[in-house]
Amino acid sequence: MKRDDGALWEVDEKSGAIEDASDGQFASSVVPAGRRFAAKQEQRRRVPVSDEQAAGRDGSAPYRIAAVDHRGRVAESSLMRLLGWEPGARVEVAMRSGVVLVRRSSSAAFRLTRRGHVQLPLAVRRWCDLGAGDRVLLAAAPDADVLVVHTMAALDDMVRAFHTRLFGSDQP
Repeated sequence: MKRDDGALWEVDEKSGAIEDASDGQFASSVVPAGRRFAAKQEQRRRVPVSDEQAAGRDGSAPYRIAAVDHRGRVAESSLMRLLGWEPGARVEVAMRSGVVLVRRSSSAAFRLTRRGHVQLPLAVRRWCDLGAGDRVLLAAAPDADVLVVHTMAALDDMVRAFHTRLFGSDQP
């Protein structure tokens, strides 16, 4: 493997250590013995969030940051519980003002997955330029029964506009 700085690294198959081919130094603590590199990343364990924690600190819209997986699914169970959305519930997915709106609707074509994940349609992901691993900000509006999905590009625009109002430019 070649690093960004040009040094070559090799993995010792027996010990699992990484060797810098340029000077022979070992970093055995970096890769545990017997561990193989996999194309698929391990799923991270999540800390459980209570419904009270999900509801927001001061009555404001509760929000969480989540990643989009390779099939367009976005998982955030605490917000789904807060909205009262069950796995398999029908939802409509719409675009408005640069954000994705997900709303429960008995006549909608889309459904939450069997695990209660929102699956963003391919057309929406392409329009928003969302790929696997991209993060989104999910904001629940329980009174309106809506989940708002903000892309990082939309958040950049909001922060830039806020900084412009605050400082007169987009730089703090």
